[in-house]
Amino acid sequence: MLKKILIILFSLVANAFNVTHQIRPGGSFESLSLANSCSTMTGDKFSLGCNPASFPYFQSEGISLSFLGKADGDSIDNGRDLIFDPITEDLIRKLFEEKSFNSFTFDGTIRFNTSLFELSYTPYFLIADLYIFNPAFPEISVNLLNRETLNLTSGDEIFRNRFGFKSISVGYNLYYFNNYYSNTSFSLFDLTQNQPEELIKFQDDSGFDGNFSILLKSEKSSWIPDFSFQVMNILDAAEFNIPSNPIRQRTLFLFERYSRIGLGKEFETDYGGLQVNFETFFLDFYEEFYLEQSSLGIRYNLNLFSLNFGMSKYYQNIGALFRSENMNVGINYSRERDAPTIQSTSDNSTYILIEVGL
Repeated sequence: MLKKILIILFSLVANAFNVTHQIRPGGSFESLSLANSCSTMTGDKFSLGCNPASFPYFQSEGISLSFLGKADGDSIDNGRDLIFDPITEDLIRKLFEEKSFNSFTFDGTIRFNTSLFELSYTPYFLIADLYIFNPAFPEISVNLLNRETLNLTSGDEIFRNRFGFKSISVGYNLYYFNNYYSNTSFSLFDLTQNQPEELIKFQDDSGFDGNFSILLKSEKSSWIPDFSFQVMNILDAAEFNIPSNPIRQRTLFLFERYSRIGLGKEFETDYGGLQVNFETFFLDFYEEFYLEQSSLGIRYNLNLFSLNFGMSKYYQNIGALFRSENMNVGINYSRERDAPTIQSTSDNSTYILIEVGL
């Protein structure tokens, strides 16, 4: 009876609460440090992770390997153990000893760039979210994902000097995905009635999906800003089974179909380039507007160094990227709230990028 009452009371506050992540599938270090507000920024390889329609403005050839993730020992250990190791009673009991909010994301990608397209393979896009509720009667909500994707990205300029813009381009990203995931919740007392492997069960889901975008670029000397329009996960193909328990998680603007509008401008100075972008998000085809998810990204670029700032209601970032001929290294400091509807305080996090040209 007590458990039912607690669940009902909690469901009034956090029924199907959303969890956001700064590292998004197909993203980059720059999109992370810019709070995913970079869809009008062009002229660099990272732009493809922000907007496929930027492909005509930066074309390179070569192969690169990148690793991007949180530099948080506890989060890394928990994510690795839950996704890759056998589920044991000791592991589950260890989870209840962690802090209330424990979130981890990692992305490892190899990219093959040509003048016609980019082909990328991500064997591991990992998510591990652990949230503990009701200290007097502890329950844990677990959201785990190991996502494998194969992406084809390209784009082309379709108009030039039309409709008051310097150029208009379109871009697309087609991808195959395989999700190995678990989304469940349980209490510490459930261990007395169930085997450990029965509490966290993984499922498989695979399919094809894609993104489509339009980018309108203005002259740098013009007062007209640049515009970006994107529809992500057009087919809405990922199918996640959500448990009936009200203490459950749903990712926001990651795998479901959603839309974006970007507004930005680029400025050239004697001491480098400055790029500014404002991004807004909608569910489905520009239907439900999420103003609180809007973000602002500012990028200062000087030769082999760039400094990024990203700001939104739930994320504040500052990141620095150091580039060389064969290696890029980046570090990002962040204040973040991964579960904004229920997480009252922000966590301080550090993200590290290592990218090697092969």
